[in-house]
Amino acid sequence: YALRVFLFACLLGGILSVFYGFFKILRIAIKFNAFVIAVQDFVFWFISGLAVFMFALWQNDGIVRGYVLAGALIGALLYYLTVGALITRSAQAIVGFFQRISEKIKSAARVRAEKAKKKKELSRQQKSTKKTRRAQEKAQARLKKSAERIKKPKNKRKSRKKREKPS
Repeated sequence: YALRVFLFACLLGGILSVFYGFFKILRIAIKFNAFVIAVQDFVFWFISGLAVFMFALWQNDGIVRGYVLAGALIGALLYYLTVGALITRSAQAIVGFFQRISEKIKSAARVRAEKAKKKKELSRQQKSTKKTRRAQEKAQARLKKSAERIKKPKNKRKSRKKREKPS
C-alpha cells in the first residue's frame, strides 16, 4: 500500500513540476517585474500545498506522511532533471526564435512608419509651399493692379450736360 502511495506521490510531484514549468516558460517568454513573479510563486505554492493536502486526504485520510512528501519531491526532481530540462531548453529556443522574428517585424514596421512619416511631412511641406506660392502670386497680382491704377491717368467724368444731345 505504501509503495503505491509513494509512486502516486512521485506522479503528483511530476505533475506539480509540469505546472511550475508553465510559469517558467511564461517567465522566459515575458519579462515580469518582481511583484508579478512573487504572485506567480504564491499561486504555485498555494496550489501545490493544496494538491499535496488533497492527495493526503485521498490516500491517507488526511495524514501527510514523510514518504508522500519524499515521493512528491523525487517526482519533481525526476521531471526537472529529465523532461523538464529538455522542455525548458526547447521553450527557450522557440521563444528566442519568435523574439528574433518579432524584432525583424518591428524593425520593418519602424522603417515603414518612418518612410510614411517622411512622405507625409514632405507632402505637407509641398502643400505649404504651394499655398505660400499662391499667396505670393496673389500678392504680386494685387501689387501689379495697384501699380497699374497709379500709372493710369484718371479720366475726368463727363458731366451730364455733355451726355445729353442738343435738341
